[in-house]
Amino acid sequence: MDLTHPWPIANAILALAVLMAGPASAQEDIRNSGLSGKTDHASLDSLRRELEQIRSHFPGDMSIYMKNLSTADEIALDSDKEYETFSVIKLAIAAELMHQVESGKFSLSDRITTKATDERLPSGALYALDPGLNPTIKDLLTLMIIISDNEATDLLADKVGRAQVTAYMRSLGLANTAIQFSDLDWDRTWLGTLDPGYRNARGDQTVNFPFSNYSEAQVEHAFGHTIYDAGDRPTAGNDGFGQARLQRCQRPSLEHHGEAADQRPLSPLPEGRANCT
Repeated sequence: MDLTHPWPIANAILALAVLMAGPASAQEDIRNSGLSGKTDHASLDSLRRELEQIRSHFPGDMSIYMKNLSTADEIALDSDKEYETFSVIKLAIAAELMHQVESGKFSLSDRITTKATDERLPSGALYALDPGLNPTIKDLLTLMIIISDNEATDLLADKVGRAQVTAYMRSLGLANTAIQFSDLDWDRTWLGTLDPGYRNARGDQTVNFPFSNYSEAQVEHAFGHTIYDAGDRPTAGNDGFGQARLQRCQRPSLEHHGEAADQRPLSPLPEGRANCT
């Protein structure tokens, strides 16, 4: 896809509203149901029952919205529920970014110099690279969408403005999709639950958080608290952008990573963060 033409990209970004965020086994069950393309009432009812059975065995919360654009047939299972978007919000950021490029506010060839304080806990790769890089907006957009880079995400959200992202979603009729806080705000809330000293931490401090000082249960509890109770999160509701809902991962376990080039140990992350971003 040609990144020099903004609107085709914006349209492609918004077309990614259907998200298969469940475990591989659940996705395989849906693919193997044999009911794709059938829209008569009997097969719709059968598909709905199968989906309800999958949801009942899923180790978390799952909402589903499906619509056949040819026949307008729908299946909605708890689809009005509001969820933490995790990295789904990156699609909204990308759409507003391309909207601003189209309006001439800046160019995809403009550059942003990275600083140590821009580092963010993974996913992504920029946090493991030395500060002082000078990537283009296009580079950051590519990193945000292809590898879900959190540092690129905050840099771009800062560039376009989070209020502007939410306003653009409103203009598209997506009334329940919003972003107010940064990824750094999220990390500060999560890590600050473990150590209050991190509630105002810099990005480069968060990536060096001493996870080894805490048990898996402590990290899991802090992570869950941030998802369900803290409120520092982008959200999506039943407005079309998130109509195939993300589930909340309720069984996070520590995923141990290797070491970066500078030999700093990478922070172990709960599976919920790794799989839902």
